[in-house]
Amino acid sequence: MTAPLQEKNLLETDVEAIERVMLQLGWATHRQLHQELAEFNLTVSQFAAMRALQGFDEGSTMSELAEAARQISATMTGIVDRLVEREIITRQRDPDDRRALHVSLTEKGIVLLEKVKEKKRVRLRHFLKELSPSERKTFVRLIGKYLDVVYG
Repeated sequence: MTAPLQEKNLLETDVEAIERVMLQLGWATHRQLHQELAEFNLTVSQFAAMRALQGFDEGSTMSELAEAARQISATMTGIVDRLVEREIITRQRDPDDRRALHVSLTEKGIVLLEKVKEKKRVRLRHFLKELSPSERKTFVRLIGKYLDVVYG
């Protein structure tokens, strides 16, 4: 077998192995996230909306929130309704534009989001303790590189 052919076969073997591991990682992460959020009576979409709102210093409009949370506006309205009922976020009319709604996290929402994030960090710390500082650096660098190449 020629060297280029061997390299191509090795690449394909690596592609299949990485694809398999990433699929398993995706499912495991998704399942774990659902379990963690269930403890706080939150859905993944609600958590995504809360995380997105945290990125806005002064809150956001509904359309900004929908875009940041990667949801369509109609879906975001239902998510916001449920979070408003639980007093996790507030929704107010924009005084300059009565048609626009402005949403932001409440203090209760900020505290809840921090509790969820800390719960998630416990699992991550458990994993990272198994790696050396050098391995952790390499892990972060390689994931970053993957994201840059694939989504950048």
